[in-house]
Amino acid sequence: MTNRAPDWLNQALHDLAQAGESREAGRHEWACFAAQQAAEKAVKALHLHLGQEAWGHVVARLLVELPASVAVPGDLVEKARVLDNFYIPARYPNSHPEGAPFEHYGPLQSEEASRYAGEIVGFVRSQMSFERRAARWDTTELPVPADLLVYTEEEWRRLGSRLVSEPAVWVTG
Repeated sequence: MTNRAPDWLNQALHDLAQAGESREAGRHEWACFAAQQAAEKAVKALHLHLGQEAWGHVVARLLVELPASVAVPGDLVEKARVLDNFYIPARYPNSHPEGAPFEHYGPLQSEEASRYAGEIVGFVRSQMSFERRAARWDTTELPVPADLLVYTEEEWRRLGSRLVSEPAVWVTG
């Protein structure tokens, strides 16, 4: 089965950009919702990257359910809780006592939502970074010193043969 974590992370980045564009256009309720979506998809990407599935839309819960080996900063969970408050109310009038959702959100909320989502996406990217991939492999028992470079298939295709140096041992799987 193909690891779809990069696809989820790419969509999270796209949603984060949409949050910024919506904020600039004065569509603050959509900016808040897009920010929540960016954070949700980013954390789901990290779950997939770590070999597990994640379900649901509550970003704070998705962060808490990451394995203990992932040190999630406590303030990130609190920021996720703020974003979780945008999942439904930013879209549905019956989430408010009166008025349409766009009447309840302004620049302060959309700026905060975008900033918090950006921090969560940044955290996920740091956990999925190239350098951290190799940390999942124990090379201490190899008979010689070794540098371990771990690429996704897509990254390898983009690089082509530019990084090949001898001697090299190729492992796929």
